Amino acid sequence: MDRLLEGPGVEQVGQPTGADTLYTEVESVPLPSGRATLLLPMQRLQGRQRGALQAYAPRVRLDDTAAVNAWLRREVAAVSLPASTTP
Repeated sequence: MDRLLEGPGVEQVGQPTGADTLYTEVESVPLPSGRATLLLPMQRLQGRQRGALQAYAPRVRLDDTAAVNAWLRREVAAVSLPASTTP
C-alpha cells in the first residue's frame, strides 16, 4: 500500500489495512528445547512516511461487498462516456 497509494488517482476505499512494523524480513530460530521459536528482525525499512504499527484508513469506508459494488458503479458511471459517443 505504501507504494500503491503514491500513484496518480489511486485511493483506498473499503476498510482499514492491517498495521505492520518497519521490519521486512524475520529469521526464525528454533530453540534447543524444541518448545519455542525465536523470531529475529533482520531487515528494517528506511524512509517510510508511515510509522510502525500504523494502518491506512480509507477515504471512503465500505463495510460489505454490496457497498463496494454500489460505490464502484457510481464511480464508473461518473466517468463513462455517453452511449452516443462510443467508438
